[in-house]
Amino acid sequence: MLTEFELQANGSTPPHFHDWEHEIYVLDGAMEIVLPDEERTEPVGTGDVIFIPRGEPHGFVTGPQGGCRFLVVAPSERPPVRSVFLSDDPYEYTQLAEYAHARRNSAPARDEGEQAEAMRIHGIFTAYLQSKAVFTALELRVFDILETDTFTMAELARTLDCPLRPVRALLIALEGLKLVKRDGERFANTAAASRLLVSSSPVYMGGFAEHQNRHFTNFARLTEAVRTDVSITQRVLKEGYRDQGAAEGEGREGTRRLHEAVRVSARLQVDQLAAAIPLDGVARLLDLGCGSADYTVAIAQAHPDLKITGVDYPAVCEIAREHVEAHGVGHQVDIQPTNIFEDPLPACDAVLLSHILDGYGTGQVQKIIAKVYDRLPKGGKVIVHSHMPSLSTSVFPSVFGLILLANTEEGEVREVTDITAWMQDAGFEKVDTRAVSPLSGLLVATK
Repeated sequence: MLTEFELQANGSTPPHFHDWEHEIYVLDGAMEIVLPDEERTEPVGTGDVIFIPRGEPHGFVTGPQGGCRFLVVAPSERPPVRSVFLSDDPYEYTQLAEYAHARRNSAPARDEGEQAEAMRIHGIFTAYLQSKAVFTALELRVFDILETDTFTMAELARTLDCPLRPVRALLIALEGLKLVKRDGERFANTAAASRLLVSSSPVYMGGFAEHQNRHFTNFARLTEAVRTDVSITQRVLKEGYRDQGAAEGEGREGTRRLHEAVRVSARLQVDQLAAAIPLDGVARLLDLGCGSADYTVAIAQAHPDLKITGVDYPAVCEIAREHVEAHGVGHQVDIQPTNIFEDPLPACDAVLLSHILDGYGTGQVQKIIAKVYDRLPKGGKVIVHSHMPSLSTSVFPSVFGLILLANTEEGEVREVTDITAWMQDAGFEKVDTRAVSPLSGLLVATK
């Protein structure tokens, strides 16, 4: 049940508790929530959401500066005794100083820096709630439904054929994440949700969300993987992908699903790579392990005189060709099925290794680099585009190694110093690096 309350300036309630949990959403104004058992108060204001557990004593006080209007969400079926009052007397605003004084005397001092670090770590601990809320909303098609019209909580619950309480919790979470917005009692998508989370959008990120959601089951075994160094899914073996990108038993559907997910991440990097890649004097580029050809297509569009050969597993090449043809660059790009370890490499002036080296162990990486060196002419370039933490501004490259641990037998995040050493060991003489996107960096070595 949803009830609106308003406290005027200098208003208050007596201390009380309920035999049920409830939530409060502040519509406008400000007030203090008094928690007598903890001898403290918490200031709240417009847009704040507060959860009050069953049996938690509390009260509300507004000061002389103004009142507060708020919604209370409580179960519609409740015990007959609605409130248990601890006192018949309402709080006085001047009593707040007493609570603050008691709190200062009973709690250890904490400086602002420590408080900020504690909040940062709290955010790390609870970050899974944010992603899981969005994954659930996508699975239920909440954003698709809200794109058709505005809905009240009750209307959306009926449309989803779900009980009201969980739908309310989900909508409050999505509002806090700024993915839905409300006007009175009606909810709608924000602009970001309409563009990125509605399935009909050309830049829909749902495939990537589905892929990440699958990690939840895998990462429940992360401690085991850390202790044993055994891949959880074994999607990538020492010699390469076990089934052309698919996990065990997934078949070609798994190959396509993986590359559709990876394309979402690629869209955050392709334009920056196409602008940054040094191709002066290069007539033919070899994209080694081209995947769905997102990077291939972007580079072809940015360099219309360039010829590109993309190579990958046969099933992946089917996806790459579809992408190449859809973007009208088939006259520039040739896609060839190739085993990068066993087959000879096509002729080229430069080689692009985009997110390839991190999937393999050191021995296999060195084999790839040596094979590229042997194929390139003098003055040829190898261009490594990868999640290199020292060249990135996002935290993702630093944690990406955990995904590699779960899904590959030997893959690791590779840093600039490691790749540079391998390039020099293979015979490359000049090595340059630069940042590309928040997620990636570029290393260029010249033969």
